[in-house]
Amino acid sequence: MLRTIDLTNPLTHNTPIYPSDPPFVATPHATHARDGYSLHRLSFGTHTGTHLDAPFHFDSRGAKVGDLALGKLVGKVWVVDFEDMNLTARERVDWEALASRLPTQDEVSLRDTILLINTSWSSKYYGDTTYFSHPYLSPLIANHLFALGISVVGVDTPSPDETPRGDGSCEGADGFGFHETFLGNGGVIIENLTNLKELSQAALLKNEVPSRWMVSLAPLKLEGLDGSPIRAFAFCVPYDG
Repeated sequence: MLRTIDLTNPLTHNTPIYPSDPPFVATPHATHARDGYSLHRLSFGTHTGTHLDAPFHFDSRGAKVGDLALGKLVGKVWVVDFEDMNLTARERVDWEALASRLPTQDEVSLRDTILLINTSWSSKYYGDTTYFSHPYLSPLIANHLFALGISVVGVDTPSPDETPRGDGSCEGADGFGFHETFLGNGGVIIENLTNLKELSQAALLKNEVPSRWMVSLAPLKLEGLDGSPIRAFAFCVPYDG
């Protein structure tokens, strides 16, 4: 049996919703008792739950969800684990902190690798209002990742940028800098991931290298749109190296 790790948070009426985004709603359209079968009507935003940001989300000329090649969203993975840093609310992660946890080019090439970042914020605060006061990435990290050949990055928080407070204000001067740079260069962002610690630990077992673990981040085939919920999961494949 294929060894897998589910990286997706469930979509329910309790799913944390990014400030000002539409809520997730599932209402019965047909029921077993009345109609002999079950069918539900769904309503939600394109950036609900564990989801993908296409370049079009911040770049009017960028690729939309339906334009993305599936091969870009299924591939080898590297997990950066910040759990031991005990990141605090609204703490900015700078490039130096991230770079210190990446392999050198002589050790492992990260070109075309999907990079996932575990802050442990999801495991601690998912479902709590504190979840939206998460740590965030310096916008400068975006350019460094592209220089390494990384164009897909995922986080276990609502955003790689600082989430605005409930009143709409955004603390700090970075705004949506990571989104603007990463998506503006054709990158893809995955948000609200979970179980990244489990994936990080699994990749280290028996001296396995991260390229032995693969991830699938495929979205719905939504034409002309800026984002999509996904069913993100990791799977282990035979490794001959």
